[in-house]
Amino acid sequence: MDSEKITLKRGEFKFPFVNVESIYDVAKYVSEQTFYKAESRLMDWDKNYFTIQLRKQNNSFYFYVMDKLVYAKDIKKYLYDNYGETFEFYGVSKEMPIAFGGWTKETYQPLSSPKPIISKKYVYNYIRPNYIVVDRNLNQIWPVATGKPPVGLIDLFKKTR
Repeated sequence: MDSEKITLKRGEFKFPFVNVESIYDVAKYVSEQTFYKAESRLMDWDKNYFTIQLRKQNNSFYFYVMDKLVYAKDIKKYLYDNYGETFEFYGVSKEMPIAFGGWTKETYQPLSSPKPIISKKYVYNYIRPNYIVVDRNLNQIWPVATGKPPVGLIDLFKKTR
């Protein structure tokens, strides 16, 4: 039955669900993905993660894929190395890892000022203690580095037998 199959989808809307038969299929899919990057006049992105959703009927498993955990100091270094400043990236927890989506830059001209105003907004989320993060080899690196696939991922495939 098709409803019994496990389907996998990269988190972004443009990626369709695909059927997977084993953890090896998941590992192959993850290893072939690239981090999303796009540049335009108003926006610079350097996304350091992507998400994977697995589901089988009422069961699902969701996780982040990152090459390594990234913290505020890493983002500041990235911004400085690439743009020569940190664009006031302050007030972010130093202890919690970050899923960093980049920053947006908007320029607008207020009626009350002859100079345009540049507004910057950071796109990031904290990686919470209940999130699962794996590296490209599916080894869990958060919340505890185990050196093997997450238990929830293994359990989802066990339920198909």
